[in-house]
Amino acid sequence: MSGSKANILGSKPAEDPMDLIESRSRGTVRNTEIRWDDRSIGYPVDKMAGLGLLSFALGVLQPALALAAACTLLAVLFVLPRLRVHLGGLGASSERWAEVSQADIALESEDKVVRSRGTGRDRFITALEAQHIGAILPGNLGKVIRGVDTDFGIQLSVSLSPQDSNGVVEDGVLDASLVSYLEQNSSEQRRAYFYVRGGVWRTGLRLIGSSFDPTHLRLFESQILGSLPVSGLKGVSPQRLSEQLSNWDATSSEQSFMAAGVELSEWLVQIPSELAPEVGSNVPGEFISPIRANLMDYRIGLAINPETLKDGPPVGFSHSNLEAGLLVCGGDWSDRLAAISVLVRELLNLGRRVLIVSQERESIRLASITDGGIGMTLGQDLIVNPVDSEGIRRSKYVSELLLAFEGLAGVNLSAATDFEVALNRVVALGNGTVADVTLNELAEDMETGRVPGSTSSRESRLALDSIRRLHEGSGAQAFYGTQTASMKRIAEQDLAVIVIPFESPDLTMFAYDILCLKLSGLEPDPDLVVILDSPTNLLVSGSTFRYTKKSIMAISQVRDLLRRGPLVASIKSPAGLPNECADSFGSCLALRLRETPDIAAVSDLLSLSVVGVGIHSKKRVSSRESSFLRVMEPNQALLSHPEMKTCVPVRLDSPPPLEHLSSSVVHGINREERSSSDRKKTLLETIGGKDSQSLVQVLGLLTKYEPLTEQSVAQFLKASGSPDVDVEATLARLEKASMILRGQETHGGVSYTNYRITMKGTMALRQAEGVSA
Repeated sequence: MSGSKANILGSKPAEDPMDLIESRSRGTVRNTEIRWDDRSIGYPVDKMAGLGLLSFALGVLQPALALAAACTLLAVLFVLPRLRVHLGGLGASSERWAEVSQADIALESEDKVVRSRGTGRDRFITALEAQHIGAILPGNLGKVIRGVDTDFGIQLSVSLSPQDSNGVVEDGVLDASLVSYLEQNSSEQRRAYFYVRGGVWRTGLRLIGSSFDPTHLRLFESQILGSLPVSGLKGVSPQRLSEQLSNWDATSSEQSFMAAGVELSEWLVQIPSELAPEVGSNVPGEFISPIRANLMDYRIGLAINPETLKDGPPVGFSHSNLEAGLLVCGGDWSDRLAAISVLVRELLNLGRRVLIVSQERESIRLASITDGGIGMTLGQDLIVNPVDSEGIRRSKYVSELLLAFEGLAGVNLSAATDFEVALNRVVALGNGTVADVTLNELAEDMETGRVPGSTSSRESRLALDSIRRLHEGSGAQAFYGTQTASMKRIAEQDLAVIVIPFESPDLTMFAYDILCLKLSGLEPDPDLVVILDSPTNLLVSGSTFRYTKKSIMAISQVRDLLRRGPLVASIKSPAGLPNECADSFGSCLALRLRETPDIAAVSDLLSLSVVGVGIHSKKRVSSRESSFLRVMEPNQALLSHPEMKTCVPVRLDSPPPLEHLSSSVVHGINREERSSSDRKKTLLETIGGKDSQSLVQVLGLLTKYEPLTEQSVAQFLKASGSPDVDVEATLARLEKASMILRGQETHGGVSYTNYRITMKGTMALRQAEGVSA
């Protein structure tokens, strides 16, 4: 040893030197915690004995004085309650209060319970209180709240009264070594010792439970003792509880025990963490608070108490949750089908319309949930025309259609300029088919002086091969021809199910791309809920495709569909979703997930991720909920949406019965559409569809001012109040129908492309004007 510092050099001694101290003037304390031998509050026998002897001596020596003191005490005890009632009556106005003949609640003591009669059904009440507790406080009150059935009404009453530290030391309830240590300190040091530990409190604990069923109430005591294993918890007699309830004094407990403030903060206030050992205790666990019923529009099941695994209140989703996006993931396809059928039933009961797109043939049975359901199989009952934009802005539609063809061609089409121009030309026509997409347009080649097809890139030729697959190969039945029914018309049905029956993965992905593109182009409608079942066009994270833009398209499609209205996506493996795509969903219903990447993908969406405090903290996933995800039953799930702070375990409702459909009624949609108009369509209406009026305007301009260039036509239409007309598409349709002719003129060495009206165009214009007249 050297200097003022005492350092022990060498190896650790065989015996602790402090254990060898035998001096009575010192005690050894191994830690600074308060250690109790007995927390019970003892009666001051010496003070009571001294007071009794003094009273006896006073009665013997001065009988008159003792009699007067006794009479005064009895008078005070008799007068004070009546005086309190009288003073309370003076403060209330007699005009506002009236005496009732009897109370509206009657309390009756029965076998171990108290019956409460009054408004509503009879309630049965019981209570437990802590009469004595040992040296260690077992369990915590957080588990009590979670361990009791939600059918019970529970009231937890804790009374606290600060105690003098000197009295605690003298009562002999502390450990002998601690008492020896405290006796060596001054009174100021003793107070400081207890002050930094939250002081010493006289604590009373009472738990009151109520239920409508007296037999069910018998479980209350066993559930309390199971979650809080305290031997000193005893039942309150029905007679005493009834009297206290009548006096509005049921929360006060006559029994009490000693506890330090630090102990109470851990046992009474804080709920300990239930995370992995490496996560700090200051991070709260997930779904450890009692499950409460939430405001919902669509019920999907009952909450499960995580402690008892019994059913709790009903839970579900609100319509705003669907508008923010709902992701249903995990489980087998049959499990997800049951969950979707429950949600569809709730949606239809509230008057919502539902459109389902699935690649599973059995999903067509969902159309049997309601009598007006329509089931359509792509290629049998429904033809989808990929080059029919259905009113979507042509620049947006062609750019996303080109990305959809990348999956079919298996190549990056960024350099396929000729193919993009050909797509743009056919989409502009409005009534073309995939067979009209060609690279060697004769007029284009004559105009530019090129040899037909001589400068087409390799990518364009590969893309053209994928076009041939759609009108000559395996996709011809589904994509070649005029579209059977418009997407807008299908979306007007109460329930419509579209089945994609392809065995080829790339054709299935292309069909999802086209349907999502057309659905995102519909007008925003909060009453139409779109459900995508197993959408392969979204599961592109880590895919083996030879291009890199598929994830960008998936993110764009999800965002466009959410801008349109409510969206539900049902997938098996959420790890296949791009990160930004998964983040676009605001709610989640997770069935059993076994793979760690899948759990990690939805951990944030399910509020399973926690972050510790401090700069070096790491995000971790709660082990409890992750294990629950792996072992859930088929009818169980975890539910999470923005209104809930944590995820909720749910037992799903029974799904509605699903029947097999023999045939589709999609052709009835077209018959209704055709019967809505009694007259035949004009030629311009047949060519232009809903854009027929713009065709009439252009032909009228060419009748008056021919020839006109494309820029001149656009300026005339803008001046007449029609700035949104797609002039290029309108001129392409008229030229394709031989109603106008394209010409070339040269003025001052500058070549201009202009248009003139033909005789066929003049006749069509007269027909349209005659019908409108």
